[in-house]
Amino acid sequence: MKSNHKKLIHKHVDKKLIFRLRLFFVIFVGITLFVIYDVIQLPSSILFAIVCYIIGSLVGFVASRMFNIVWHEKKEKVVSKLDAVGIVILILYFVIALGRNYIAGYFFTGQLLTVISFSLVAGIMLGRLVGTGLKVRNVLLSEGKIKQKKLK
Repeated sequence: MKSNHKKLIHKHVDKKLIFRLRLFFVIFVGITLFVIYDVIQLPSSILFAIVCYIIGSLVGFVASRMFNIVWHEKKEKVVSKLDAVGIVILILYFVIALGRNYIAGYFFTGQLLTVISFSLVAGIMLGRLVGTGLKVRNVLLSEGKIKQKKLK
């Protein structure tokens, strides 16, 4: 079953898009490991980490909108394109990413600031991964390349 799913993905999804999703996943896992280590060192930061994961995931989910995921007729694959709204979201995304330490630095310091920053980034990566993955799935469903699973 897994092998068929993997073949289907490689057949119908552009290599650049697959690479981007894998990159989001690797960054998410790597940063999450850092956050777990920091939370173990500073247990009182766990609530901050959870809240920042949630906020970051929401921001990442919205940021996944910056790429328009569409079906390319000639390639017969799902591809991503940056559209006008995506450019605005991308600019806002970079402003937030660059300013998070500056803004949070007024309120938090040291290891807690690290936990907050890394939790936000990990949440953003998770949100982008989920948002982009859902868009790819919806395009594949609409093109009839995959079937919707029925709940029992």
